[in-house]
Amino acid sequence: MKKLSILFVMISLFSCSPKFIPIKGVYQIRTEFESTKPLQEVWDNALDLMAKNGYETKILSKENGLIWFKEVSFISSRTREDDSGKIIDTTARVVVSRIYVKGADTPEVVPVIVNAEWNIRVKVLNGKTVIAVNMVNLYANSRVNGERKLIPIDAKSTGVFEKYIFDQINH
Repeated sequence: MKKLSILFVMISLFSCSPKFIPIKGVYQIRTEFESTKPLQEVWDNALDLMAKNGYETKILSKENGLIWFKEVSFISSRTREDDSGKIIDTTARVVVSRIYVKGADTPEVVPVIVNAEWNIRVKVLNGKTVIAVNMVNLYANSRVNGERKLIPIDAKSTGVFEKYIFDQINH
């Protein structure tokens, strides 16, 4: 009877343990863009973007052409890959890995946190204004089976965010 109880506990534990499915796709992110606009106009547009959207900064250095933004949530703009590794929502800014829990009411676990900091670096290089947009310190977490403990999952930028920011400050 004791062996049967141990067998039942082992089956229960392993049938509910999460299965992590890593991100398969390779995302070549373009982070540097050339602008035909003068440096001062691009800088002013970056400040306008910050002010209009209420983005909080950690560093604002005109001398270095750097604006570093505090952590923001990308939870509403995240996607995952399908079974073949293709991104499901091509407009999403972040792709996250998947977690499945066999036997759970909802087998696929959805991330509860997807956050990152980001920065803009503006400089003149070979007579052209260059704008670099970088999503940094990106992380995502999920909860499995209603546990309070957060489990880290993989997350990568899709490049959509960087292109969007460039378009906004290069208009």
